[in-house]
Amino acid sequence: AQGWADAFIDLEDGDTVDDIPDKKYVTLDFCNFYGIECDADGEVLSISLGDNNMQGLISENIFDLPKLKRLDLGGNNIWFDDEDYGFGNIGNAVDLVFLNVTSSGIESFGNIDDAWSLKELYMTNTWITGEIPLEFYDLDTLEKFECVFCGLYRETHP
Repeated sequence: AQGWADAFIDLEDGDTVDDIPDKKYVTLDFCNFYGIECDADGEVLSISLGDNNMQGLISENIFDLPKLKRLDLGGNNIWFDDEDYGFGNIGNAVDLVFLNVTSSGIESFGNIDDAWSLKELYMTNTWITGEIPLEFYDLDTLEKFECVFCGLYRETHP
């Protein structure tokens, strides 16, 4: 369950939570935290922290949780990549099927085409605008996409 802490704390390369001098929280069972669902082995399956007043960059480590299937961070002013305010290394989340970033700080589709297992994507009321990029249509597993009030348009479907 220690991987969960790494997902929310931006560590230096090679460091782990154990390298932090004051690590009192490391002994806690993160699987008992509000909004966290784990399997019997303590691996994080789901993070549901919508509308929790979180702000800023979410560590790219969040997509390194090996069994993460659902990520609901809607209603928080967050993003995953400081360069384009897109989806960072979402491609590392090979089991991710559900992502809610409604009313967040997401501004681009950057790297979304790496989310090969994604089935549901909710982006209503985000800062994303412009034409839907062609890479978006490569998401063969995507069954539901919701982006109301986000300024997207589509010229033609490929």
